[in-house]
Amino acid sequence: MKRFLILSLFFLSVLSPDLIAKGRMKERQDTISPSIVYGIKERTLLMGHSYIPGKLFQARAVMTTPDLIKTLQTLPGVAPGTEMTSGLYVRGGTGADNLYLMDNVPLYQSGHFYGLYSAFNTDVISHVDFYKGPFPAKYSGKISSVVDVSLADGDTTRTRGSFSVGITEGRVQVEGPMKKKGSSFNVAARIGWIEALLRPAINLYTLDDSYYVNDYTRDGNYAFGDFNGKFTWHPTASDKVSASFYVGHDMLILKEVRPDKKSSNWGNVLASAAWTHSPSDESGFELVTYVSDGYCVLSDTEKYVSPKSSYVRTETNRSNLTNVGARMDAFRKYGWNNLGFGGSFHSLISRPYSIVKTKKKPAGGKAEVTATYHDDNRFSLSADVYCEDEMKPAEWFTGKVGLNLNFHAVPHKIYPSVEPRVSAAFRAGDVFSFNLAYSRMSQGEHLVSSSIIDMPGNYWMPVTAKRKPLTSDIFTAEIAFGGRSTCKFSVAGYYKWMRGIYEYFGSPRFIPPVDAWNNSFEEGRGRSYGLESYFELAIPRLDLSASYTLSWTERYFEAFWRDWFPDRFDNRHKFNLNLVWHMHALIDFYANWTYRTGNRFTLQTHYPDYGTFSSTGPNNFQMPDYHRLDIGFDFNAVTLRKGRHYCVGLGVYNLYGRKNPVYAEITTDVYNRPQLVYTSLYPIIPMLRYSMYF
Repeated sequence: MKRFLILSLFFLSVLSPDLIAKGRMKERQDTISPSIVYGIKERTLLMGHSYIPGKLFQARAVMTTPDLIKTLQTLPGVAPGTEMTSGLYVRGGTGADNLYLMDNVPLYQSGHFYGLYSAFNTDVISHVDFYKGPFPAKYSGKISSVVDVSLADGDTTRTRGSFSVGITEGRVQVEGPMKKKGSSFNVAARIGWIEALLRPAINLYTLDDSYYVNDYTRDGNYAFGDFNGKFTWHPTASDKVSASFYVGHDMLILKEVRPDKKSSNWGNVLASAAWTHSPSDESGFELVTYVSDGYCVLSDTEKYVSPKSSYVRTETNRSNLTNVGARMDAFRKYGWNNLGFGGSFHSLISRPYSIVKTKKKPAGGKAEVTATYHDDNRFSLSADVYCEDEMKPAEWFTGKVGLNLNFHAVPHKIYPSVEPRVSAAFRAGDVFSFNLAYSRMSQGEHLVSSSIIDMPGNYWMPVTAKRKPLTSDIFTAEIAFGGRSTCKFSVAGYYKWMRGIYEYFGSPRFIPPVDAWNNSFEEGRGRSYGLESYFELAIPRLDLSASYTLSWTERYFEAFWRDWFPDRFDNRHKFNLNLVWHMHALIDFYANWTYRTGNRFTLQTHYPDYGTFSSTGPNNFQMPDYHRLDIGFDFNAVTLRKGRHYCVGLGVYNLYGRKNPVYAEITTDVYNRPQLVYTSLYPIIPMLRYSMYF
């Protein structure tokens, strides 16, 4: 049936191009390669800034699923970390220093399925502003990037929506007017069924009992889902009142033969109310109140049974971070000055805890139950005020001068921060511009992690009297050619300095104990510098973009290594090439090729003493280079009678089957000699998606 449908759409597109030309008015696509647009605002004001309309996220998909973060990973200066995850390592950042905002509300758990999908549903996104430095004065709280996601208001004239089914998940979105005049709704839901693929793979993965008796995974299940809702009311021509909601949840269970069980569930709950007042184009303000909660629960149960007794041990770790706050942003224009000002206030409550329960029961006897409980609840207050003036006294010059004053207050300590933001742009018509900027940022919470992959379950902790905030200073210079033409080219250089970076150096474990934040983390600093280049060509039937990044990212932790050493994601070279070819009124072709030098890890290089390894330094070994090619086709159709638009997306992830290593480890062979073993997880993956827009 699927084959018949695909062939039918293909022949329909070839024989009836005029029909589908009408369907293209919706500009809906399911694709796998990025197309970043720098329009809307003047190019000279966009150094380090990408403005991306929501519909263009269809131009980046994994398993045919459009994805926000996967799109951002293709930009220069952004490292994705581990393959297939939703990591953002921006200009040498830690991956936990990106400010994710959904309608001005912070979001903490940014990924589904351990990062395979991001938490942002592109069906309800109006646009995204992505900043990697310099930063406008209104933003504070994280040091490396800002991902400011604006949700779309619902259609006030008619009810419409979309329905989409892919290999691993399905989604539905509906928007339209409500009874009250000037009001609308926009709701969307996603649900994953990757378990349909995961469960057979787990069950087929069976090892030899003679080597792994009762110690291998045999069953498991996974599910995720999320819901977005936005309700908007325009009581007057200059006022808008809106309410936004988001709920996301993931659940993963692995069962072993004993029977042991490992489970994890994580997600976000978010709610906000906003009032926007814009009496004219010269002035206006927005007031937002919100509550945001990010959580994760990890549980590990082990059971031993013998003829004489039974023993059950269950360890549960929970992370919970609640942010309650309000912010106000306003603007006022005075001649060639555009003044922005405002502030925010929020309280942050972190409630991580762990509990270990044991139950021992001798045969025929009474069970003995013991429990050990640890928690480390933390509370902090943060506030900031800012003022910024965007000046344009002449056509050839634009400047921004801003200041953000903020503080983080915890028991026995207050951390004030003065953060200047300055930028200047000199331009010669629409052809050439030269830009300079400096920004300082600070961050009042840290991600507590012992894993090299930032995954749900790593918990957030506010600063303490002993643990300082993260701070960064970034200098940027850029030369850009092309302006508003169809061909653009830019080269930017940056230098970034980071302080207050903390790394876990306690006993090896996947999640640190909740009391480790006080005694098992060492403070260090970091630096990153490099060059970023971007080229874009947009002609009627072809969009081509290419980016190249040359960068150095280093860390310094005096407690264990008295010299600078490369970060684990110190990818010296990163190249990305994207092609969008509108082959026909109903057929689009997409291709994305990416290359980067390999990630790093610490390799034990010799035996200083019998039976122990030693290395020549942290992250001293670099894995093989990473590269892959993704391609895809979209076949579109539209029915004149019902006015519906249909799309079938076909694609291939990693077309030439590159075995890119995800991680490496040192093992020994039968002669007890050390050997290096790479593990690759993602081969060629076919992709298929069917979408309907009504």
